[in-house]
Amino acid sequence: MTSAPARWYFVGALALVVGCRQAPAAAPAERGTPAPQAVAAVSSEKPFLAANCPPPETATDQEITAQSNALIPLKPGLTLSTTWHRATEGDDVECLTQIHEVDGNAIAATANCSMASGTQGGSRRTCRADIRAAHMYYTGAGDNPDILRGTTMFSLSTQAFGELKSKGSTRHRFVSIADGSIIGDLDGVLERESTGTLSTIVNDRMLELPVVRASGRLRGAAMGKPVETRVAASIVDDGRFPLVLDYAMPDVGSAGFSVRYTKISFPTDGKLEQRLASEQRIDVYGIYFDVNSDRLRTESDPVLRELADALQGNPQWQVTIQGHTDSIGSADANMELSRRRSEAVRGALVERYGVAASRLSARGYGATVPKDTNETPEGRARNRRVELVRR
Repeated sequence: MTSAPARWYFVGALALVVGCRQAPAAAPAERGTPAPQAVAAVSSEKPFLAANCPPPETATDQEITAQSNALIPLKPGLTLSTTWHRATEGDDVECLTQIHEVDGNAIAATANCSMASGTQGGSRRTCRADIRAAHMYYTGAGDNPDILRGTTMFSLSTQAFGELKSKGSTRHRFVSIADGSIIGDLDGVLERESTGTLSTIVNDRMLELPVVRASGRLRGAAMGKPVETRVAASIVDDGRFPLVLDYAMPDVGSAGFSVRYTKISFPTDGKLEQRLASEQRIDVYGIYFDVNSDRLRTESDPVLRELADALQGNPQWQVTIQGHTDSIGSADANMELSRRRSEAVRGALVERYGVAASRLSARGYGATVPKDTNETPEGRARNRRVELVRR
């Protein structure tokens, strides 16, 4: 993962930044760079910040139900995790996008990135009209107001995905804004290449999700300079909610730009309870912590609530909470961190949800029981987990 935790924009030699609202300080070579300059849109269609979404022209109840039943369900509690490695800091930063509300007008979400200096983030609402028909894509959050009309945030629109499937191509435009001005506008076409699968952690296991692979070229301007880049995307092959699972512009900046959702979690309507009843031991990836910390992130709440419901519905269960880390840092530090994280989960279940403390125990294993390689951000993301063992 080569992106950084801020709304994306180009600085200096077109280095790219993505994610939440506030950018970190520029690298030494980039200090003194002129302030971002607004650029003209490359077509008559222009995104704009808005306080509200327009009312839907047609009924949405059936649409909302269909989206909530998609392969990756668009519903409150859906959490998308992308991880990128900071070589200068020697750590991984995890950015989480979480859906909070889905209704007839908009999909409300937050996007937050956790790093040693603190958590940066912001809110974003995507209009239902744009979920249906937009051809512009904007991955940022935290603008004020928090709606960018004409764009989607983490999926293709229904219309764009339908065109990709039926015609083999669709208009595609990547935009970015800063302080209300368009500072990046790249336009082109996505062309369908193939279908296949992409490995992604979904709740408690690794799944091969069906995807449509597409690519193209985008041309336009950013920070007042001409830009041309390849673009490649893997989109979940489900017209109900075509999540953009992997998105990359390799020719942007010195290292390229990418957003890859390696972990996905969402409330399972009782399936967590069923799995724990039948298998006794399950991995839980929807519990998130601040980087190098035992502080639970608020995005963990949907899964913690579901786990508490399962425990309250089965008062005879005794459960051990096992914490696991990646291998970044010393073995002793990771062992202690994993212990504190498992204790934090136990404490949340007891204090917030009223689970009897006598039913829960906590243990830390550090990096001693990996599930995957520790050589990649994606592998380390799989190794950072909580395991529940029913006794």
